[in-house]
Amino acid sequence: MIQAPPIAPQESLEALSSAAANFATIANDLLAGYEALAQRAQRIERELAVSNAALAARLAEVDGLNADLGALLSALPCGVIVRQGDGSIRRSNPAAAALLGCAPEALGTAWARLREEAETDPAGRLIWRSPRGLRVLAERSVRLPGAAGGLLQILDDQTHLAELEQRMQGASKMAALGTLAAGIAHEIRNPLNAVGGFGDLLAQRLPAGSKERHWAELIGAGVTETNRIITGLLHFARPGQIALGELRLDRLLAELAEGAGAHPAAARGVRIEIECPPLSVRADGAKLRQALRNLLENALDWSPAGGRVRVRAWCTEGEACVSVEDQGPGVPLADQAHLFEPFFTTRAEGTGLGLALAHTIAALHQGSLTVDAQRSELGGARFLFRWLTTGGAPPEPVAPGAQTPPATLPR
Repeated sequence: MIQAPPIAPQESLEALSSAAANFATIANDLLAGYEALAQRAQRIERELAVSNAALAARLAEVDGLNADLGALLSALPCGVIVRQGDGSIRRSNPAAAALLGCAPEALGTAWARLREEAETDPAGRLIWRSPRGLRVLAERSVRLPGAAGGLLQILDDQTHLAELEQRMQGASKMAALGTLAAGIAHEIRNPLNAVGGFGDLLAQRLPAGSKERHWAELIGAGVTETNRIITGLLHFARPGQIALGELRLDRLLAELAEGAGAHPAAARGVRIEIECPPLSVRADGAKLRQALRNLLENALDWSPAGGRVRVRAWCTEGEACVSVEDQGPGVPLADQAHLFEPFFTTRAEGTGLGLALAHTIAALHQGSLTVDAQRSELGGARFLFRWLTTGGAPPEPVAPGAQTPPATLPR
């Protein structure tokens, strides 16, 4: 067995001393690295604290801006809809839901239905029948910046503006109409009366039943119709004052229905139904008769063969109301805004003065003439003539058709 030579004590001491020195060096290096790492961690913590503070301030600022934006959107009278790139609604304000008459979560469906049902006026605005009646809506869209895209829609209810525009146009036409009417009355009526007189004399001298007499009678009928147009024009341009008095509304309507027996609609089998309890109201009898006659004739003109025209009258506290509805095609949305303008008509034989004159007479009685945005119960148009009245009304409000059943007059 071979034995290793013994290590000298001096060599063992030197090896141990070298190992201790190496360990000390490593320990010093580790300590220095730890101190550097601790300093770096402290620096990062300070920087993170500063960043967190800045981020918190920025978030608070964003929250404040969002709150301000929310308050601003809520205060805007026009509707605002913010859409994502895929068309879904990201945000809206209460006015948008109010304009469309729906809940905020149903905005998308309500807007799609509106675009499908609405018509467009010459100014590019949307006209549609809302739960609140006929409305005029202007819509503007702006593309949002960014890669995701999106759309900002602004909805502005311009119903009141459209009404003001219509009134201004009406006032302008009235000014021109007054001058025109005066000239027509003077320049046309005198020779027209002469033509009518000679036509009547000619008809009297011709044999009854002859073609020549029929032609002479047509001359007289044409003169009468032209005179009626001139009279309506004068009344519309210069309606004058009203003379209020007591009258029985039920009797007036019965007389108008009886007089309508000569209307061409009677030959088509059109029936007139009157629903009016005994009512005494205050109004200008002559002008009220003229206005209601125009409404009745308008309904008869649009009624199909065998159709019905229903006239209802009732009183509420301080107000009298007469509605006239037919079974005709109704009034298109685009026409409703111009329906009461002078000379506006959709019939080839119409003059465009009947409804305009009735509208003026309603205004003279501190009332109004309106057409329903929706179709009537009979399926056609429904006009409502209402005016302020005092005295003579029943002690309690009378609902339309509540006291008497419909009376169908013989034609």
